[in-house]
Amino acid sequence: AATISSPRTPDQTAQIATALLNLHEKLEDRKLVIDRNWEPRVKEMYEALTARDPDLPKTVANHKKFGRPEHNLFVDAMQGEAREQAIALFLERVQSGEIDLTVDLLNRLGEQNSEEVLELARESLPNDLLHGTALNILAERNLPEDRDVILNGLNSEELDIAARCLEAASDWSDSSPQELAALVRLLDRLSSLEGVDAFWNETMNLLDPLAVKLLEEREQEIDMPRPSQTSQSTEASHRELAKLWMEW
Repeated sequence: AATISSPRTPDQTAQIATALLNLHEKLEDRKLVIDRNWEPRVKEMYEALTARDPDLPKTVANHKKFGRPEHNLFVDAMQGEAREQAIALFLERVQSGEIDLTVDLLNRLGEQNSEEVLELARESLPNDLLHGTALNILAERNLPEDRDVILNGLNSEELDIAARCLEAASDWSDSSPQELAALVRLLDRLSSLEGVDAFWNETMNLLDPLAVKLLEEREQEIDMPRPSQTSQSTEASHRELAKLWMEW
């Protein structure tokens, strides 16, 4: 069907949507093992079908069979109301317990700017598999009630998550000793890693003025660690500067 260039009738579009949405169910019925290449191939086929039939994504979203977690791969081609409808259905089915929440689904639900999704993200934080995705959603919204969680996210072993939390922290108007301590710990961790110069600089750009502000608020005059106190080598200077901040 993907190679036929003639226009589709509504009935043909509906038949193609049904065939696509039945794929996972048929695999389960036949107890077939899905390898890692299967989903990308299905997605390629779906994109080819969509290119020839612009009505297909909307038909898929409105189909009574739509709603399994695996159907998430069909949402990328959806736009506007069809996309919103698909995401809302996933949220409803997760909340009702009809389907389990997965990383891909939570990431998809993060597109919806609602309190329900934020609450779902907060509830997902204790889940090791969902924690990173949930944290990214909360950092994206960056609400005051999630500040402690975002601050803890600076300790994440996944640097992309720590970077997202750092970006959120950079938007905070007030400051705290806890934030300073978290930034120093992050700096210390980055000092032992290679290829993170940009991340290091972003951390320093936030840490230095934060320390100045806290000192001014407390009317204290304490010399802060400076790069000039370290050696010429970038790698060595990072370690030395991080050590100075840890001691500070």
